[in-house]
Amino acid sequence: MLDCSNASTSWRAWQNAAHNEARRFDRQLFTRSQINAMGHHLDNVARTVRNYVPGSIRLPDWDFCDSYNVDPSISLGPGCTIAFRRTAGNFRVK
Repeated sequence: MLDCSNASTSWRAWQNAAHNEARRFDRQLFTRSQINAMGHHLDNVARTVRNYVPGSIRLPDWDFCDSYNVDPSISLGPGCTIAFRRTAGNFRVK
């Protein structure tokens, strides 16, 4: 489940743009492939904003998350992440 934090005034414009796009999906369930797709989508959104540094958005390290039982997160540059919380149960897609 996506768990977006609050925005910070110290973020760059491209970080705000990517974070605002991610907030549209706050509290929705995601699979691993959807999390990776979200990261690529946020990278495309950030590229439309001036002064974006390519490669600043980093996808989760799935091996690390699995090995140490850590919730995955997408890094949107320094001081800005969106986190995904693991959920238990069976869910059906409508």
